[in-house]
Amino acid sequence: MRAPSRGSTFTFPFLLMAECLNIMMKDIVVEDLFSMYKADTYDNSVTMSYFQFADDTLLMCEKLWVNIKYLKVVLILFEVISGLKSQLVGVNVFSTWLDEASTVLNFKT
Repeated sequence: MRAPSRGSTFTFPFLLMAECLNIMMKDIVVEDLFSMYKADTYDNSVTMSYFQFADDTLLMCEKLWVNIKYLKVVLILFEVISGLKSQLVGVNVFSTWLDEASTVLNFKT
């Protein structure tokens, strides 16, 4: 998802759509429907589900089909309310799994 240029009249609607995505992601995490990504370090671990930047959002999760199911619901709702499209990029996953997830999400890889 890319933000419009600075000073654009579309800035507020874009921020509103980003906040809608934020609320939907928080809800599926709080309801324990979505398994967050866990990064282990030497003495502790950190869990995360998404990062929101000024013009991009990264959604992260464990490689589970239930996560793909709930991501599909969130991304369909987001696309309907915002008109913006999403991309799927896999990190540290086999290409066959990424291809299957892309098919389920109806994305191109």
